[in-house]
Amino acid sequence: LGGNVLLKYLSEIGANADLLGAVAISAPIDLRATANCITSKRNRLYHAHLIDGMRQERGHDAKDIRTITETADGALWFGMLGGGLGVIRDGHVTQIRKGLGLTSDYVQALYADPGGALWIGTFDNGLCRLMAGKFSSISTEQGMPATVVTHIVDDGNGRLWIGSNRGILRASKVDLNRCAEGELTTVAFFSYGRSEGLTSSTCSG
Repeated sequence: LGGNVLLKYLSEIGANADLLGAVAISAPIDLRATANCITSKRNRLYHAHLIDGMRQERGHDAKDIRTITETADGALWFGMLGGGLGVIRDGHVTQIRKGLGLTSDYVQALYADPGGALWIGTFDNGLCRLMAGKFSSISTEQGMPATVVTHIVDDGNGRLWIGSNRGILRASKVDLNRCAEGELTTVAFFSYGRSEGLTSSTCSG
């Protein structure tokens, strides 16, 4: 069955469907152009609002878990698309949302640095750092070329590599931390996109 036909069938039959599992994939003709359009500045708020509405309508309060990581103290952190940041510590679950200092409720990537920082990649506001209970933002105002972060990787040589909607970004951890502490106003990001050989400038994570 085609993706849309399968979704229609499942919505009508529901739990009575004689299936062990189902996957529906509906790809636009030009995925890169569509992704760039969806994540453009003028459409981002609408997209976020639309996802929120869909989740709330289904009674899930937008708690769509997208990423999980563990910090050195044994706490399990998870990012949600619309639900902010969650942490399980000593058997207790705590949810942290934008009103509590988090820079976005749309969290797509997490990286727990051995130095104690939790780096948070958001769907609409670049990077966020949680350190000693304090959130700090590193986004376009601090020189970041993208607002959508899909993945964060430490190369072991003092740099973070970041998947984004503007290609792959690289930045010094020293500079990122200094910016988060207010010692630098901007961070130098190196970008890798189509001109450097990537087939698409949109990283899906």
